[in-house]
Amino acid sequence: MLVDGAHEAGDLEVDLAKMYAIVLDGPRTSWLSRLRFWLFDYELHCVACYRFGRWAGRLRTRRPLLGVLALGLYWFWNRRNIRIHHADIFRRADIGPGLLLMHRSGVIVGPAVIGSNCVLHQNVTIGQRIADGDHGLPTIGDDVWIGPGAVICGAITVGDGCTISAGTVLSKDVPPHSLVGGNPGRVIAREYDNSNMINFVIAPRPVGRAAGASERVETNTVPIERRGDRVGLDTPPPSGSGGSTSGVEGSTSGVDGSTSGGGS
Repeated sequence: MLVDGAHEAGDLEVDLAKMYAIVLDGPRTSWLSRLRFWLFDYELHCVACYRFGRWAGRLRTRRPLLGVLALGLYWFWNRRNIRIHHADIFRRADIGPGLLLMHRSGVIVGPAVIGSNCVLHQNVTIGQRIADGDHGLPTIGDDVWIGPGAVICGAITVGDGCTISAGTVLSKDVPPHSLVGGNPGRVIAREYDNSNMINFVIAPRPVGRAAGASERVETNTVPIERRGDRVGLDTPPPSGSGGSTSGVEGSTSGVDGSTSGGGS
């Protein structure tokens, strides 16, 4: 299902459009509801802080003084998120548009490369595997769902469309569209369809590559859609789309069930 967004949408605008579609009422969401969402949705605050940090870093290359001031503001904002929400998404991480934090608490993301339409749950850690002297960082593809308590570390590649089950500790490459679970993480099923868990998606853009600003803007003009549907930007969502939140959350138990059936 497509939702509203600016013609030249930045990553945060795409994140917001996806949140409106899943949490609120899509294009029909009132401005009052959006204002309450901006003020009181703390998952949004964590995502917005990360996007602001990325913008501040780019500003510093063009206008050093303003950039330093913006980075100082980001630092205070991020420290507040760490102290209050226990969430830290490092600004040097390269995360594509369509990022969705289902639960913010305990989310730690280092300077990894993560594609579009990533869904993160609570207590997820993505970073280096320092214990083995591996200072590399994960590269995670598009449309990846990462469940509660998962740890992804080291110079590994997680393919597009993967599903990382709750409690997984992953330190090796996994092919696209895999269901992964366990400690150490292993592939439980191949060609696993996580479309109901990702729910609303956008077309991918190059992440972590040398994509210029013009290319980044152009790819972000592709609107958000629900899997299998393609509707115009101004078309209101079909009836029942407001229930998509339960579709995302409800799918968590499905993954856990698959994991337990696979080897617990």
